[in-house]
Amino acid sequence: MDGYLDFIVPRSCGKSCYFKFYLYNPKTYQFEYHKDWDWLRIDAMNKKTKQILKPADGHTYGEEELYQVEGFKLIKIEKDKD
Repeated sequence: MDGYLDFIVPRSCGKSCYFKFYLYNPKTYQFEYHKDWDWLRIDAMNKKTKQILKPADGHTYGEEELYQVEGFKLIKIEKDKD
């Protein structure tokens, strides 16, 4: 979302695949592994708002999680309860 190339390495694959995320840090000119991103699956991404939608895990249909990306950190956004 910052215009730099990042990469992922498969962590585990069963019914769903999970990855280790290595994000490019332009200040250090290196790729950095960020544990906060472990076990993240991305369903949708909004580059303008820097938000990531994570699909529901397992059998919890409709319980997606929304995250705000701030720097290299993921911050879970609480959903409105209707």
